Amino acid sequence: MPWSDASVGGHTLDHRLRPIQITRLEASVDRLWPPGSYALGLAAARVASAIVSSSRRSCSVLAVLDGEFGVRQSVGIVPAALSTEGIAATWTPILTSRESVKLMSALNRSTQESRVR
Repeated sequence: MPWSDASVGGHTLDHRLRPIQITRLEASVDRLWPPGSYALGLAAARVASAIVSSSRRSCSVLAVLDGEFGVRQSVGIVPAALSTEGIAATWTPILTSRESVKLMSALNRSTQESRVR
């Protein structure tokens, strides 16, 4: 999760919290996975609403990456605007150097695991 995109009271988290606090927050969030059925149902309802209304609200969706994060022809999660036609637009969040390192580590692990299969 790009914490640099998250905000509280109109201010980004990295301006409101110290790095150690963000690290603790990440550890807490990791323990919340997998989410419960209500969380999944709420997420599905928000996506359905965004599709029906062609909302400008961002939804995180699985999409084939085409250069986002330096990756091509691989599936990843990106923020997107949805419409009745499907994914109307995607964008790549601006990551801090720490977030970039975590992402690249995850992508490398994913690539290595897919080669083993």
